[in-house]
Amino acid sequence: MKKINDITVTVTYRAGYGGIEVSDKVYEQLMNNSEFSSDDMENSEAFDWLSAHVREDDAMDWKIEVEDVN
Repeated sequence: MKKINDITVTVTYRAGYGGIEVSDKVYEQLMNNSEFSSDDMENSEAFDWLSAHVREDDAMDWKIEVEDVN
C-alpha cells in the first residue's frame, strides 16, 4: 500500500435541465456568458442560481482529471 500526501483533482460533470423559469437578470447573464465563478460580481445572480439548482445527482457523465499528486 502507498501513501499519497496530497492530491488535487478537477471534477467535471454534465447535467441537463428543461422547462425552468429564471429571473430576467439570470436569463440575461446565462445568455451572455458561458462560464461563471464565485468571484465574478457582474454575473453573481446567475452563479447563485446555478449553485442552488445544479446538482451532482443530476449528472449524465463524469470526468475526473488528476492535476497534481505527491
